[in-house]
Amino acid sequence: MKQKKPPTRRRNKPETLAAALARDIQAMTTATLPALRDLAAAYKASPVTMSRALKLLHDKGIVRVVHGKRTAILQTRQAPAPEPSSANNLFNELEAAITDGTYRVGDALPKVKYFVVTRRVSNSTVSQAFKKLAARGLIRKSGRQWIAGAGPARAGQIQAPRHRANDMPTVLIVMPEYADYNTTLLCTYLQPFTTEFFSLLTHTGMRIVLALKHDPNPAARMLPVGRNDILSFIESLGERYRGTLLAPKMDRFPDLREWAAWLCRFGKPVVWLDHDNVGERIDRTHVGRREFFRCYADSDAAVALALERLHGLGHRVIGLPVIPDERDDSWFATRRRALVAGAGSFSPPLDLRLIHHRAALWRGPAPASGEHRMVAHVNDLQDAGRRPDAPVSSLTFGRALREKLRHTVPSLATLVERDSVTALVAGNQELAVNYHHWATAMGIAVPARLSIIGFDDMPAYGIHPVSTVDPRLSLLGYRAAQLFIQSIPARADRRGNVAVKPELVDRGSMAIPRSSEMIPS
Repeated sequence: MKQKKPPTRRRNKPETLAAALARDIQAMTTATLPALRDLAAAYKASPVTMSRALKLLHDKGIVRVVHGKRTAILQTRQAPAPEPSSANNLFNELEAAITDGTYRVGDALPKVKYFVVTRRVSNSTVSQAFKKLAARGLIRKSGRQWIAGAGPARAGQIQAPRHRANDMPTVLIVMPEYADYNTTLLCTYLQPFTTEFFSLLTHTGMRIVLALKHDPNPAARMLPVGRNDILSFIESLGERYRGTLLAPKMDRFPDLREWAAWLCRFGKPVVWLDHDNVGERIDRTHVGRREFFRCYADSDAAVALALERLHGLGHRVIGLPVIPDERDDSWFATRRRALVAGAGSFSPPLDLRLIHHRAALWRGPAPASGEHRMVAHVNDLQDAGRRPDAPVSSLTFGRALREKLRHTVPSLATLVERDSVTALVAGNQELAVNYHHWATAMGIAVPARLSIIGFDDMPAYGIHPVSTVDPRLSLLGYRAAQLFIQSIPARADRRGNVAVKPELVDRGSMAIPRSSEMIPS
């Protein structure tokens, strides 16, 4: 009697592996494939079979295989849309939430039961989506929880910098001069970005080194200055060099495109923080390198968000006080042009009334006391109007104060009295807070009689009851840092743009307009 042969183990054919890998490549955002052993393990094949599959893709021009280097992806054409399923839909939703920072690296994902209840899917559907996310390195299991981001070993993170600073992975920050570092990255507006970016890199064991394009200050020679110094420094780092952040204002770095292309030659991420969206918007089409990224807060979307809310509430005549002596390339001029263009896109259209501040109050330096301009101005008027020898009632005193404000700040009074404006759009949150103080002193109820909204949501003004549009610079700092840490895939478009969408922060200074008298007599 013949003995039965043991069942042979089913093996993946190189052709089958090549077809599966080609489909998956279409959804990849990285420039290279994982290491051969990692690919073989992910597809449950031997390294020899995976190597043959990569050779087939190399012959078709989909990838480039070079001995001793990572396999480069050459074709990233859009793959056909997968068949719709609950597991795929949940996977796509969570993938977007992880890569855009909704779930940040290290955050615990909600339990399976949460998605079962909120998405109305089965336990197996959620498990399939989680397994697919884990296979892509987007989540990992820690005990009984799923955690966003790959594990420390996979991401190459260092949990505690227990070694010397000179041995740590290093990220460069290149600025024109040392003074630009203080006036740009350390300014109040960029504080949320800088705090998140620095803390995240430091937490993962990376060192941050400032380098300068040029600097006449002899003290700056302690830092790398100029291309020769920066080149020598990067070469001395070797594999510890992780990339460069460019964070200058465009008018201070006119040859930024050339510098970006030069830094990209080292094969590491070069991230440009386009924080003011003024001037040329450089991307990969200008630089010509896949290592280049442009990080920015979408200022046009912020303007549209503010106008949509006011239009939805029923406002039709909106005032925009204009800063005096503004430059045509300033941040305020850029925002003003966006507001004017956006106002005409609604049906019925918004009537945006511009009026220039003529009061010296808006041109002078900020009060030395640290108070807001309008608070200091109102206090000065109140002190000047008080007469101990001839006391007056609070009603008479309030009328006198409002009459003085009409003369000292005629621009705002004209907007709400003559032009029937029901809402004010401020250039930034600091101005919005000042307008709110003015309205309070004038006896104008906000938002019952006048709605006010600003931009930027700076931390120093968060205590004031003034609605604003948050550019989400903290999230931008997180996503910029992840470009260097690389614990999750970079969420950038084909041109290397990494943008964050703004959010409206409603603090109660907007409401449906009312047509009754604006300013008390």
